[in-house]
Amino acid sequence: MALKRRILVQSLNETGTPRVVGVLLDPALRPTTIQLVALLIVFGWRGNRRFGGLLPKSTQARHDVADHTNSLGNLYYKAHHSMGVLREYLEQLRTDLRLRFSSGHDVRVLAPIANKLGVNVEDVQRQLAEAEAASRKPRLTRREAALQIRRLAVLRQAARRG
Repeated sequence: MALKRRILVQSLNETGTPRVVGVLLDPALRPTTIQLVALLIVFGWRGNRRFGGLLPKSTQARHDVADHTNSLGNLYYKAHHSMGVLREYLEQLRTDLRLRFSSGHDVRVLAPIANKLGVNVEDVQRQLAEAEAASRKPRLTRREAALQIRRLAVLRQAARRG
């Protein structure tokens, strides 16, 4: 009985090899089979990246200055802080025009701006004085602040057109 079982197992082992594996391991095809297996192993080891390495993760898009300006404007609008906006704009304009430290050379700095706008130096000084007075008011409406900022923006553009 044990002999019959052993003969049966041996015959099944001999005939039980799959035909495809037997053909691939045939001495004539063995070098090609080994090359294919090696190629598959290297392909799998490289991370299955057929067309080169992985691309680096893209950096997130940067927000431009306009997004920041819009957000800041919305915050000022919600906080009803138009006086602070006008004060900051006026302070920046004075810094750009270098009117901050000495008031003696205001006429010399404002004269080219007045010439470009076709107005008197006194008109430019009056606009700056009105903006200064408006920024010191205890209550300033958004409409008044916007009007003053628009007027100061005209001065600023004239100063940059050099």
